[in-house]
Amino acid sequence: MTEAFDTRYGIRQGAALTKDLHFADMGFALPLSVPASGTLVSSVIYTGNYKLFALGAYASGALSVSVQRYLDVEGAVVQGAALTGSVSAAGALNVNNTDGLLHQAVKITFTNSGTAAVTLSLLRLILRAM
Repeated sequence: MTEAFDTRYGIRQGAALTKDLHFADMGFALPLSVPASGTLVSSVIYTGNYKLFALGAYASGALSVSVQRYLDVEGAVVQGAALTGSVSAAGALNVNNTDGLLHQAVKITFTNSGTAAVTLSLLRLILRAM
């Protein structure tokens, strides 16, 4: 199977249309660090009509994440409950949306309830059309 990649929009076209977002596309800046007893919150991320997504990162310590979906691009009209995930020690952290609920935007919140800062690396949000 051949795959086309459109560098203007970061869109891959193969078996299914996908879009791969990096940390800067989500409103984050390096270093990606969640302070002790603190949070790190993304900007409102436009997701268009992509119904499925996978959020992944490597965390240097215990951390939880929530992804809230919105029906509007401004992030005002909530769509369903936030999707959540966590990791209890250093390791991979991910959240997958497989219910297909329509949304136009998401906001990502990382929460650290520990006593030391947690560093994030390899942060990716992959959007996929159904």
